[in-house]
Amino acid sequence: MRITKRLIFLFLIYGGLLAFLMATNPNKLSITWLLVPFIWLFFAVFYSLLTVFQVIDRMTTRLQSRQKQYSIAAVAATLPSLLLLLDSVHQLTLKDGFLLTAFTIGIVFYVAKVSFKTTPF
Repeated sequence: MRITKRLIFLFLIYGGLLAFLMATNPNKLSITWLLVPFIWLFFAVFYSLLTVFQVIDRMTTRLQSRQKQYSIAAVAATLPSLLLLLDSVHQLTLKDGFLLTAFTIGIVFYVAKVSFKTTPF
């Protein structure tokens, strides 16, 4: 997909998220609808990271596998979603934020170094 199409899609994702947040009252929503913004944010950040990876791949000659890019984007996209989820239930402390950030950075570095080409057997 071309970069311009990706950027338009990202604009629509973030615009839709903003419209959803502005149009709804969390006090009147059911529990399933309360989870929608967190999932929406995850996919928005995930797709944003994939777009950044695609731009970097086109600018450099270093090509990473698509599976590795998806794995890094998925792990990195969980951080803002989890931090926002913990903050929304008033359970986010500074220690939790540091632990989640360190844990996410550790997993991203592990996924960046692991080889997806080899089979375990």
